[in-house]
Amino acid sequence: MSNYQFLFLISIFFYSCTKTNISTPICIIGDIYISEAHTSGYPEDYIEIFNSTDKDCRLSNFLLDDSPLFEDFLFSDIIIKANDFWIGYEDFDNSFSSGLSSKGDMIYFSDGDTIIQYNLGPSISDFSQSFDKSGDRCYTIPTPGYSNAGCVNLSL
Repeated sequence: MSNYQFLFLISIFFYSCTKTNISTPICIIGDIYISEAHTSGYPEDYIEIFNSTDKDCRLSNFLLDDSPLFEDFLFSDIIIKANDFWIGYEDFDNSFSSGLSSKGDMIYFSDGDTIIQYNLGPSISDFSQSFDKSGDRCYTIPTPGYSNAGCVNLSL
């Protein structure tokens, strides 16, 4: 086999391995956002990210943590389908490992340039905390992987 044939075969191999990634654009922060977080009880700690666009996108090199130092989770080439969700459960494969405090916590989400900060209030039994595109938060019934239920009025 000549050197040219070998290089040609290697080129085809690398192209086939990266074809999906090349054709799927990187997500744009703001078009994707944290839409729900759960800090205690069942289901376990989870963070849900929603792709609000009509196109699939990649979370390549996005960062997620409960600290602005971003030492927890770096996304690989995870693809979020159009109008769909990524769900990360604490300590699961391809997910974050820093727990979310039931007393309240922060979630930091970044594309490497822009950092979005989400403020979690204290946990309330049987509820999660949902966010809209502008970052406004309210308590809701947990719906990981599905559209969030309406906000619950918790006046006591």
